[in-house]
Amino acid sequence: QMDELLRDRLIKKEYTCHLKTLSQVIRENAITHIDLLKIDVENAELDVVNGIAEEDWTKIDQIVIEVHDDNDRLRKITQIISSNGFTVSAYQSEELKGTKLYDVYCTREKKINEGKIEESFKDHWYSPNGLIESVRQRVFDKLPGYMVPSEIVLLDRIPLTSNGKIDRKALLENRVNSLGNKIDFIAPRTNQEKVLAQVWSDV
Repeated sequence: QMDELLRDRLIKKEYTCHLKTLSQVIRENAITHIDLLKIDVENAELDVVNGIAEEDWTKIDQIVIEVHDDNDRLRKITQIISSNGFTVSAYQSEELKGTKLYDVYCTREKKINEGKIEESFKDHWYSPNGLIESVRQRVFDKLPGYMVPSEIVLLDRIPLTSNGKIDRKALLENRVNSLGNKIDFIAPRTNQEKVLAQVWSDV
């Protein structure tokens, strides 16, 4: 019935596509580093993973992949990725229980030697202030000044509500910088500042 309903409402077009492996794309674009690779290709995940050449695996730090577990695909993919130095975790949310759909998270652990990150990693942070300054400088290099955060807070973990969402009220209680100093608050002083503050508060 659906085919009959849609037959006169859809236009059929055929396309001829030239498929490339991920490593071909990496070479053509001279890509030297991939911080996060996200793969969502509807049943072709194994093809994408198999299209990564041995020399390109070291360029990838993290992978997030949606896997449709048909024909033992989940096991094959996790085996390939883990054999290339990743720690692999497969997760299925409550909403997807009973389906064959999994989210797979793959990370590389940074090796720590005597409290210092090994030379294979570019950034070295020996104090909270060093980390904050490094983050602030990188953000400043990529964004206009007004978009650079006025404060950066280090937390052991993001506070969550009982249903697993970010607890924004608890975040406000943690507005302490890396030195433990309270963030100074300056109340609106002029009528213009009061109006502007009220507008932002309403937003």
